Amino acid sequence: MSASNSPASGPQTAMTIGTLSRRTGVPVKLLREYEDAGLIYTVGRSAGNYRLFGDEALWCVAVVTELRAVGLTMAEICELTRDYLHNLDEPIGPRLTQLLGSVRKRTTTRIDELQQLLKRLDEFESDYADELTGRTDFRQWDPRAPGLDSPPGGNPSVGFMRDQRTTDGPASTVDCCGPALWGWSPPRLPADTPAKQVVDRVLPSTGFPALAYFAAVVVLLNLAPHLPTRGELALDGLAALAGGGWCAANFWRCRHAHCLITGTGWLALSGFAFVEAIMGRSVIGGNEQIVFLAVLAAGIAFEVAWRIARGTNAVTARDPTRR
Repeated sequence: MSASNSPASGPQTAMTIGTLSRRTGVPVKLLREYEDAGLIYTVGRSAGNYRLFGDEALWCVAVVTELRAVGLTMAEICELTRDYLHNLDEPIGPRLTQLLGSVRKRTTTRIDELQQLLKRLDEFESDYADELTGRTDFRQWDPRAPGLDSPPGGNPSVGFMRDQRTTDGPASTVDCCGPALWGWSPPRLPADTPAKQVVDRVLPSTGFPALAYFAAVVVLLNLAPHLPTRGELALDGLAALAGGGWCAANFWRCRHAHCLITGTGWLALSGFAFVEAIMGRSVIGGNEQIVFLAVLAAGIAFEVAWRIARGTNAVTARDPTRR
């Protein structure tokens, strides 16, 4: 918007670019860019050859600022300005609508990209929850970390990621059926829902936290016989609920084989024991803890059989590459 394009107006006080900057809050450098692009009305130059602006320049700066705030690029604003100044017999609204449609399309694409990034973050935090919380160390995946056997020179294509250590394919083909001595079957399935993310953060998954969790279950079982009948049955039910809940969450997140049996069995025993506690008597002769141990033995036997048959302790479809 050059001086020749400035609308007719009465006498007004001209201001320098510094004054315009103070009145609009827009930096001088950015105002110069607007001026060079022809986006601001001017009223000529001072005796010292400084560009001067009238009050209408305030409106120009406000319009440009608002258009940038809704996502238009400088190139789009310049294009819109040319149409505004040169096609005086046409309303500018339809052209602005087209440009806003382009902004919306760009924004939607960016939102999709950010959602994919959030999904990758969730999966990463789930896959490496133990490392990120300090229960284990990322160094265990480093082929040249102290204490790990590695050929001279190592393998520069291998980083700390466990998926690169357990599969020759891309990261998305991580084997979810690896063995686990105790705790979760590594790695967890993707944490693609808020509930799964909460379980991964809250429940002790492996190592000493999981050991301490089940030590507490054993304490409940040992304490129960020293209480009156209702209290004994209630503690037996609480121990079964704690063990069954952990195993159910384990199977949900990792498909650990024995948890298919122990999760369902202990949860059923928990409900049964609580009903007995309400009744005030045991209907199986006080053998709730024997049933608890029988469920555990059945779960271990199932996992051993599954491991022999499928080569993994995680309940998944058979891998055709296994023999």
